[in-house]
Amino acid sequence: MTVSLAANHRVTDGHLGRLYLAEIARFFSGAPKIVTDDGIRSLPLQLISDIAPEADPTSIADDEDIREAFDLDSMDFANLVVAIHKRTGVNIPELDHRKLFTLGGAIAHVEKALGQSGYGG
Repeated sequence: MTVSLAANHRVTDGHLGRLYLAEIARFFSGAPKIVTDDGIRSLPLQLISDIAPEADPTSIADDEDIREAFDLDSMDFANLVVAIHKRTGVNIPELDHRKLFTLGGAIAHVEKALGQSGYGG
């Protein structure tokens, strides 16, 4: 399946268009939600790569602030939260957004919500 934006479509943030296309493609392709332990760990890294392609997600420590490490602005971070919800089905209320500021926190939050073993990193 090929999905593309119209030639005259403008977005104020170049990352938003790519994230939108990635989510639409996953929706129409019927891609399953990621729920394995490896999938939960790699999910935030995959999504960060979608949002900020210039970022090197392998360079971050589990306790490092992903917003600072990858220079994510508030819209990029909001896109990350929405993308995690869409891929896992985990509801992430605004009060819990701070739990996703680190890779370890994001993993632990998703694992807890899915009822899987706790994050030990």
